[in-house]
Amino acid sequence: MTPSKSDRIVGCILGGAAGDAFGVPFEGESFPVNVELNGQRVSDDTQLTLATCEALIETNCIVTPAVIASRFASWHKNRRIDGMGASTYKALSELVAGGHWALGGRKGEFAAGNGAAMRIAPLAFCLNPNEAGARQQIRDVSRITHHHEEAYVGALAMTIAIRAAWDGTWDGGSDLVRRVTECIPDSKVRDRLFDMGQLKTNITMSDVARRFGCSGYVVEPVPLALYAAQQISTLGFENSDARVDLCRRRH
Repeated sequence: MTPSKSDRIVGCILGGAAGDAFGVPFEGESFPVNVELNGQRVSDDTQLTLATCEALIETNCIVTPAVIASRFASWHKNRRIDGMGASTYKALSELVAGGHWALGGRKGEFAAGNGAAMRIAPLAFCLNPNEAGARQQIRDVSRITHHHEEAYVGALAMTIAIRAAWDGTWDGGSDLVRRVTECIPDSKVRDRLFDMGQLKTNITMSDVARRFGCSGYVVEPVPLALYAAQQISTLGFENSDARVDLCRRRH
């Protein structure tokens, strides 16, 4: 039976939490988080995704950066977010202190992390990322924590991919990377996606990860995640090469 759109939303959020839980043990550091998935710890990425969901429920799915930022600040103030990277910690601390959502956070080259991309999923169900206004909203929500063009493009790429899977534009085939590449602006993220689109179909995910890397720099993990997503129908989720090795290289 084909899952409904509401089922796909739940599946997306749970799938993101599951991937996060698989990846946390391989980040090289154990964080004392207070949210768990069947005994598996999840990171601040899942926590901020859930905070984003709360904000969207509050606004009836109208994307409002100030409300999302307020939720982030509330979760941080109440110690519901742990294991934050430098960019996210700086932004949330400044929000709690009364800073404006558009002015805080990290800037410069070290702001090109993948944090915005990893919490952006809920916006895909409220916005059409092909519209200019929606892209500005994605940019605004990204900059709550990350003031960098590559961080925004990474978040945009994830939103486009999730939206395509949700509305059926992408049917699970091997063309996801190409689809996203055609829809995002010129950037290092786009260049990396283009390079991955030229790979031979018989290359393993381990080889892809070794060749392109997967650090906290958004140019590496977002394209790798999208490349892995388009291989799922062939490799299967339980394939250890696709799952375990990707988790090991998550950061």
